[in-house]
Amino acid sequence: MTLPETNIEWLWALDRVELCGEIQRYRRLKKQGLDAHRAAAIEAIVRDGEGMPPKALADGAVAGAADRDRMARGEGSSNGD
Repeated sequence: MTLPETNIEWLWALDRVELCGEIQRYRRLKKQGLDAHRAAAIEAIVRDGEGMPPKALADGAVAGAADRDRMARGEGSSNGD
């Protein structure tokens, strides 16, 4: 390992160390934000079918999606309503 020789090189080295720390801090902050909202996002996807492939919706993989589609078309629900 070579140590910085000039004052400018020392400043560059310090900047690099500080930026590496900032990157790690932002990554932790991003993870905390994602973790905090993950459960609600998954629940919304399952409930609304948003972002699900059309085949999954057609197969009834999303709870209530097929019933909602039938109701929207005016065909009633699958339980005989």
